Amino acid sequence: MKKAKIIILGIAVLFLNSIVTASTPYSNKTALSIDVDYADGTSGVDQATNSYDTYTSMGLTTKKITNTTGTNVQGKHSNGTKYLESGIIYLVGHSEYAGMTFINNVRITSSTYNIDTDAKHIYGIRNYDNTKTSMITFAGCNTAQAGEDNLALLTYGSGTKITMGWTTDLNIASYKNWNKRFNEKIKDKSTSALSAAESASNHIYLSNTVKNYRLYGKFNKNPWHFLNTKSTDNLISSERISNIKINKNNDENTQIIDSYLMNEIGNIDLNDYKLEVNGVHQRYYDYVLYINGVRTNLGYTIVKDNTTNELILYNNAPEDKIKTAKRIITNSNINTSAFEKSIEQKIKNYYNEYMINNVDDIIYYDSDDEKMYVVKEFKATSSNGNYILTNIMEEVKWKRKH
Repeated sequence: MKKAKIIILGIAVLFLNSIVTASTPYSNKTALSIDVDYADGTSGVDQATNSYDTYTSMGLTTKKITNTTGTNVQGKHSNGTKYLESGIIYLVGHSEYAGMTFINNVRITSSTYNIDTDAKHIYGIRNYDNTKTSMITFAGCNTAQAGEDNLALLTYGSGTKITMGWTTDLNIASYKNWNKRFNEKIKDKSTSALSAAESASNHIYLSNTVKNYRLYGKFNKNPWHFLNTKSTDNLISSERISNIKINKNNDENTQIIDSYLMNEIGNIDLNDYKLEVNGVHQRYYDYVLYINGVRTNLGYTIVKDNTTNELILYNNAPEDKIKTAKRIITNSNINTSAFEKSIEQKIKNYYNEYMINNVDDIIYYDSDDEKMYVVKEFKATSSNGNYILTNIMEEVKWKRKH
């Protein structure tokens, strides 16, 4: 199977040299989680619920909003803290580099103004006191897209200690499991935001672009640090963020990675794997195992540290799971036509007013639940140019060969 051919050409370094005169989120032990079920069938409510449960377990006074309105988004915790000035804020949903859009015309943007009418409920996040907030997660497409005016960067510049967004489209289905793993680390109150993101990224996903997260600020701290440490010092932001340029027409670097993997694993046929490369703070080389053309969440993840150039291998392909996957896949008759028709009908039902661009058609095996799925990944673009990247999955009720 042909592998992607990729080489790192160079590194462009972006310095953020701004001084933020900060009060502190110390004693602001509150949290907010927002997401909704959209009319087009996409939802991040499970992700918001997982984050809500995480913050509750940390002892924070936590609010979850899954039906956004102009009234509840502007609400306050019982101690009087505005929801949008919570100690930790988590937003997941439809987005682009300048804002996130929810239902009932609610939109949270990078601006410094608010518009609240019957027709529009637009809230500029920088119109609130960001210095009260330890961390904001903008879980959506392009919220940390390269440039000086993306949502995550501008919010960090307004005083939030840590912000996180994504530099590319974010597949919400893959993000669900990534977010669970991230929160498992964060809730210990000691693992840094960066380390938690790296740990969540050391796995194989249906869409490995989930690893294109970008963190701004004091991301070498756990957000709890700023909720629990009294300090009136000015925060000087001078984080260095690496943007790695990729050229898919040259395989010099992938040959090095290939050799490293073969030396570490030994008996491995690279023709059974597809190489995918993602990452901003560091590079993730994912060798994704395919069995008879079926994509799996098994394989190997090699991490290249941008500072030391050290290579680290994570084995996501235990032998017992590979054997089980091969047994199930090779001994099954998979008739996908009925599922494809069902998916197409759902797209028509949910996205009738959207322009649909197919991204990929995948038969996918999940080793965690030992099930196969027919997956259609696509981009749905509205008449005003806004779009989402999503997928519809149908479980394959396969029959064994006789």
